[in-house]
Amino acid sequence: MTTVRRTRRWTVVHALAFGLFAVGVYFGRPGLLLASAVGVVFAAYPHITADPTVDVVVERHLEPTAPEHGDRVTVTVEVTNVGDSTLVDLRLVDGVPPTLSVARGTPRHAAALPPGSSTTIAYDVVATHGVHQFEAATVLARDPSGGVEMETSVSADTELVCLPAVQSSAVAAEALVPGPVATGRGSGVEFARVREYRRGDAPTRIDWRRFARTGDLATVAFRDERRVAVVCCFDAREPAYRRRSDEEPHAVCYGAAALLAATDALLADGHRVGLAALGRQSCWLAPGEGADRRGEIRHLLRNHPGFGMTAPDDPLDTHDEQLAAIEARLADGDVVVLCSPLTDDVVPEFATRLRALGHPVTVLCPDVATTDTAGATVERLERTRRIDALRNFGVRVVEWTPGEPLTGVERRWSR
Repeated sequence: MTTVRRTRRWTVVHALAFGLFAVGVYFGRPGLLLASAVGVVFAAYPHITADPTVDVVVERHLEPTAPEHGDRVTVTVEVTNVGDSTLVDLRLVDGVPPTLSVARGTPRHAAALPPGSSTTIAYDVVATHGVHQFEAATVLARDPSGGVEMETSVSADTELVCLPAVQSSAVAAEALVPGPVATGRGSGVEFARVREYRRGDAPTRIDWRRFARTGDLATVAFRDERRVAVVCCFDAREPAYRRRSDEEPHAVCYGAAALLAATDALLADGHRVGLAALGRQSCWLAPGEGADRRGEIRHLLRNHPGFGMTAPDDPLDTHDEQLAAIEARLADGDVVVLCSPLTDDVVPEFATRLRALGHPVTVLCPDVATTDTAGATVERLERTRRIDALRNFGVRVVEWTPGEPLTGVERRWSR
């Protein structure tokens, strides 16, 4: 959006010029009339000159690109005048995310830019856990008189990602889904049974050893295996933003890192993967595969409001509608992976309902509970109760202690 406005910079000159003119006429002083004429020229200048045209390109670079929590990240912003006119008074305010603090320098800059020239600023921000999207830079240009200014926003898609490290190679797809689904027909690769020969059976499927022993024809049947559709549902409701301490990431941040690693493993294993959000805004990505699916999932996790890395200021109690919408969109046999710290009963109740409907369900649960206080001890006991209840109902629960690799989780399903 572009805004053009008068700065009222020459308002005092207007008043002074007309005052001198009135005094000069009243007293018949030619000198005052001449002085007022100069003031009138200055006052009229902004009205006879063309409004400034802002045609600039903003590029933003981060170094390092994958910082750890607490690291300083240098943000370099380059502004290039791609228009035909000189910008004699250009001012820039970069769109620093509100979740980041500036540690050195300033995101503000002023310069004069002839056509084709560039100017560069640099400042440092302190990286914090989460995904931080830079906003559009605000650019303001004034005409030579300073009486007219044009303000516009120039986008430069940039995000600073600072998620806890998760060893993606250690996330086994078999730990999240029940494995290939057998259809019981066709010519797959897993042995099923030996049945009576039927006319038209392929000669390669005949059990020739049995024929040599008994003289009876029999056909070997194999199971036809297919990969499953997996919907990863992300709990980003206000209760999920729990953390062990102020220095550590919250469970939503850990969950996003684990979910990225899990979706990579599922796609690498050939499964069709979808995504859903439960929180301030619903999100649904139907299960799919292909070269672009990994990028689509990452784009949603980093940009969709439903996966925000900061707790909502005004949480909306709409989870019932969101859960109902997710349930309605699931197809028969879809596998559901729920990523949640299980801080209340909403997700466990949803998991058991899906399990009762026949969906295989796995809960990926980052452990951020503590026993520092009596209240924290009660919360941990409640979490343990929810996990035990889910496992007793047939829901797989993968407990993950942040800071440890997701290894061997398949051995902990029934612990």
